[in-house]
Amino acid sequence: MHTITFYRNGIFTVDDGEPRDVQDPSNKDFIDSIGRGEVPREFDTLRKENAGGLARPPMQPVHVNLVSRMEEDYVPPAKPKYVAFAGQGNKLSDSSCTPAVEPTTAPGGGGSSAEGTAFEVDETQPVTSIQLRLMDGTRMVARFNPGIHTISDIRAFINRARPSFGTPSASYQLVTSFPTTVLTDESKTIEEAGLANAVILQKAC
Repeated sequence: MHTITFYRNGIFTVDDGEPRDVQDPSNKDFIDSIGRGEVPREFDTLRKENAGGLARPPMQPVHVNLVSRMEEDYVPPAKPKYVAFAGQGNKLSDSSCTPAVEPTTAPGGGGSSAEGTAFEVDETQPVTSIQLRLMDGTRMVARFNPGIHTISDIRAFINRARPSFGTPSASYQLVTSFPTTVLTDESKTIEEAGLANAVILQKAC
């Protein structure tokens, strides 16, 4: 069951997740699907195969609940208050919080562009687009070869687009949106991880 809530100020949320703008071009397919009475493709788990090349799961219905709150504007929830820690401690490393890495170059490609935000992709190989939602509110769409580029290449793309995220002090996780899963094994290719046409969130550690 997925719950989609629409607000008066043009914002909608999915399962009480991050706010999304109905006017954002990246949400056009999603909104159009709702308008046609269809299940949005990002909910269609049948389009993705299990990692490791296993057979697709049995067909299961996808239930979508539409909630209208057009009488009120979307207001972000208040951030929780934290009490400062007054003692001493050691910083623990997190395997999912990885420092900056260099991207993989697709065969025949030349690495990143002059701006350092786009990978050269091999147009003779399958290509997928991945939507990235960064901690600073930026949304980007990046193109990769799913059978060549890895999750660490997605991280490298973000670090090159936003150099401040590539510093050792700016640790973050890469998380899928539906369902929410932390991508801990960044050596997997996009294809192996089932991330073709996915939405990936950048979360602070």
